[in-house]
Amino acid sequence: MAAVRRQLAEEESVQPLPQDDASSLLKTSPSVMIAGGVDLEDQLWRLRYEAKKLGEHSTDKQRATVTERLNVMRRRLEAWFNVQQAYIAGAQSLREARLHAAARGKDVAAYDIPLLLPSDVVHALSVDPALQDCEWRLRYAQAHDALNDLRRHLRLSSHLYHFKDRFVRGQRENTRARSIIKTVQDKVDEDAARYCRARTALLTLSQALGKTGWQDTLKDLADDDVRLMSAGLEGESPEDAHNPELQEALRIEWCQSRARAQRWLEEIELILEEMRRVVQYHGWKHHSWTARADARPDLDDDYREGLSAYAHRQAEIRVTMCGTCTRAWRCVSELVSKGLSMTDGEDDGPAAPAGADSLNAGSSAAHGDDDERAAGASD
Repeated sequence: MAAVRRQLAEEESVQPLPQDDASSLLKTSPSVMIAGGVDLEDQLWRLRYEAKKLGEHSTDKQRATVTERLNVMRRRLEAWFNVQQAYIAGAQSLREARLHAAARGKDVAAYDIPLLLPSDVVHALSVDPALQDCEWRLRYAQAHDALNDLRRHLRLSSHLYHFKDRFVRGQRENTRARSIIKTVQDKVDEDAARYCRARTALLTLSQALGKTGWQDTLKDLADDDVRLMSAGLEGESPEDAHNPELQEALRIEWCQSRARAQRWLEEIELILEEMRRVVQYHGWKHHSWTARADARPDLDDDYREGLSAYAHRQAEIRVTMCGTCTRAWRCVSELVSKGLSMTDGEDDGPAAPAGADSLNAGSSAAHGDDDERAAGASD
């Protein structure tokens, strides 16, 4: 699908811009508008799935997360609708009419608002054939991408089932394995739904554009067609563990998982650096306030005594804050070292001693400040 977007962008780059419309909305090209609508369609499907998963025992945090995503999606839809109206006249009126008929006095969720892409309104409104062709090309690529993702996730799910049956023992390990398999199954369902949406749009657009022959490769996907590689029909051979396509799917999944793990390792590095800077900042402020205690020898004794007391009080506050942070984070170095010890074989992973040394240095600085404070008190 990315290749089709690039081709559409290159074609639009050589086309002359409209001279009779000064609207800023037309700064968004037709292909970008259609591609944005296709992306929004996928996001609405995921949002509907997440909202349907909320049950009677869902926590307030889970409900708040879904509600916030719904609010964000409404704003995205409104922005896209404004751009769509510039290319498909009457889309907003048709949308309002359908929402009024479907609402029946109830609030309509964001994922139930119709997008009205050209494939949805080609028989109800006058749509530019160029927009129809643009969506056709994007939908055709989307269907093939969905099929590739579907095959890859089915192979991965089959491999996970075989791995679980052969090597996983115990309640905790089985629960974790089932959770991973459920995650992959959700991706399978999403891929199948995405393919069906793309094929439905292609079926409508093909009638308007006169496209033929595409159904020979993009066939109707029934529920029975979505099955594991090892669950073949009679006469079909099971999936070979050394199948190149299976190995490719496993490599892709491994690379994606590794990228997510590396991203979390980067977050750990950032957290360690933030902790080090906080401790160092409190130590610096302590010395800064201590230096201000005798910075105005030209003032009267009463004023100098008051300024000195205030400066020492602020320095004491910084020492206390530094000690509080050090005590609260005293176990972080050990926990990070244990977690990063699992990546000893990675050459590009963050080094555990660096984070540990940073926090230990902050701890030493805090103890040094405590010693200075004790010495000052004894004086």
